[in-house]
Amino acid sequence: MIIKNTTIINFDTLTLKENVDLKIAKNKIEKIGKIDEFDTETIDGSSFYIIPGLVNTHAHTAMALLRGSAEDVTSSDWFNKYIWIYEQNIQKGDVYLGTLLGAVEMISSGITTVFDHYFNMQEAFTAYKELGMRGDLSYTMFGIGETKDKNFKDAMDFIEKYNGTDDLITISLGPHSPYVCPKEFLENISKIKQNTGLKVHLHISEEPWQIEKSLKEYGMTPIEFIDSIGLLDENTILAHAYYATNSDLDLIKGRDGNISHAAKTYLKFAWVNNFINRAVEKGINVSFATDGAASNSNYSILEVARLSALLGKIADLNPTTSKIGDILKLFSNGEKFLKKPISKIKEGYLADLVFLDKYSPRLNPPINIFANFLYSVSELDIKMVMINGKIVYKDGEIFGYKKEKLIQDINKVYKRLLRKDTDKPMQTFG
Repeated sequence: MIIKNTTIINFDTLTLKENVDLKIAKNKIEKIGKIDEFDTETIDGSSFYIIPGLVNTHAHTAMALLRGSAEDVTSSDWFNKYIWIYEQNIQKGDVYLGTLLGAVEMISSGITTVFDHYFNMQEAFTAYKELGMRGDLSYTMFGIGETKDKNFKDAMDFIEKYNGTDDLITISLGPHSPYVCPKEFLENISKIKQNTGLKVHLHISEEPWQIEKSLKEYGMTPIEFIDSIGLLDENTILAHAYYATNSDLDLIKGRDGNISHAAKTYLKFAWVNNFINRAVEKGINVSFATDGAASNSNYSILEVARLSALLGKIADLNPTTSKIGDILKLFSNGEKFLKKPISKIKEGYLADLVFLDKYSPRLNPPINIFANFLYSVSELDIKMVMINGKIVYKDGEIFGYKKEKLIQDINKVYKRLLRKDTDKPMQTFG
């Protein structure tokens, strides 16, 4: 495939490369420049800006089924009175449908890679494989509760069966968090991590009470605690770490850890913190995340980036912080999470690309195209998405996907999920 006369946006350097051609060979970008070759599949790229595929570094994709089910509540009520009650109603097939719904939304929003952390991940694996989406899947593990042993066995069975079986999908360990996974449980996860080389993806330091709880139990912050048992390094994905202390951030930086930042979730729970400015200043590998649609409401990384910038300004009461260039550079960090060349348009990189309408009203006039991209662009401006060298989305249609059938199936499921047969949540938050 050859894409002719297009414009490439580079978020690292805040530059444009105009009127260039791209040659895609198999699943990679083979050449960028002027290409005097004929290909049976040639795309006129003159009406597009092309950016790398977006990476969602922390999501609970199947929670699209619970979108809108717990609104205008505190975070503790969100978990204890709603979500961790509803999730006990999950049955076979639900995660497959929810993952399809969420993944379709992601692809149409320019997300080509997702780090998904949820239950019944064999169903999620099937959904991503059908859609041709790139993913890293972590089966959520609770270290306490009546079903903890079965939960652990299911997760390990999933890893054994699916790890290394698909070029587009990798597998990670998914302990939920230090606040519902005891020390002995996490020490075992650390051993498995060292023996297998798998990444670890967990929630940590989301709210101040979690830091206080860890200090009381271990005399360490949650970040210091997981470091003490060998769980913090370049293969660790820290979901949130929003209330990490400055010394925590120094530790994460020293260990080359990765942080997923989900600004919309924080805003909906009224958590205001200048995390993003502190983390960017220290050069930590931060990337954007939507979290689940039950807290974030949608799967838009473009919106998360915009809100990250605004939250950073509000938290510091300073409009000169969270600068456009500093925020946009975070789009390039997703490949450090996945350990694959996915977040740049560069020869030899995997061909995960998003094609934006160059003539969208929201992207014009191009006085500052980078400001337009951060603050103005919409998912409506995405005209085409390529994953691994294949076009999977074009002009509102995801190939091989029947929207009407999926929505019909979803509408048969969600009412059952919203039953409250018990007031006891599966775990306790807070």
